[in-house]
Amino acid sequence: MATIRLTCYGREGSPKPERNPTILISVATNQGGEKCFVVDENKDDRQILQAFVDYIKRFNPDVLVGYGVNELDWPYL
Repeated sequence: MATIRLTCYGREGSPKPERNPTILISVATNQGGEKCFVVDENKDDRQILQAFVDYIKRFNPDVLVGYGVNELDWPYL
């Protein structure tokens, strides 16, 4: 099992996926693993999204959980 949390950057109001990058994805696993994927200074979130996907593929959790993930995070991605 793994739990995830996204943090997105928006200067005005709620962030929008088409204009506001994901700046941080944090993951904690039931085996004690913790990982943070942080966007670099050019604010291109494609690198952290790919690193997150690669990590999840390697860890291969049976369940992904998180507060508000189904309502907020997955739709944002």
